[in-house]
Amino acid sequence: MSHRGSNLSEGVVLSDGRSAAGVLTTFSFEGGELIVCKNQDLEPDLREVQAMRERNAARAFASDIKEIGRIPEIFYSRICMIADPAERKKAVRRFFQEHPQFCAYAPYLSNSGAKRQAG
Repeated sequence: MSHRGSNLSEGVVLSDGRSAAGVLTTFSFEGGELIVCKNQDLEPDLREVQAMRERNAARAFASDIKEIGRIPEIFYSRICMIADPAERKKAVRRFFQEHPQFCAYAPYLSNSGAKRQAG
């Protein structure tokens, strides 16, 4: 998408189309400022989290393999910009604590789960 010149006005909305992750980015103009808005249909992610929960439930309790959850692209892209690995790990945990509907493994949300995952 490109536009040359400065004659864009309020009420004009441009879009770059949906990404492979289903993110739709739109650009609009309000009061001389460019507004960038990202939207994503989260239903596919929520369905995948439910499938993860079912797979986790079917595994032996002591299984080493647990699927933690799914972070939608609109959130994950911000988390990936965190340079410090420890801070990025904290941001992932914070995401799941703030949005438990995307967490497929409930013990990950508890403090004791945090200690197990950190070790």
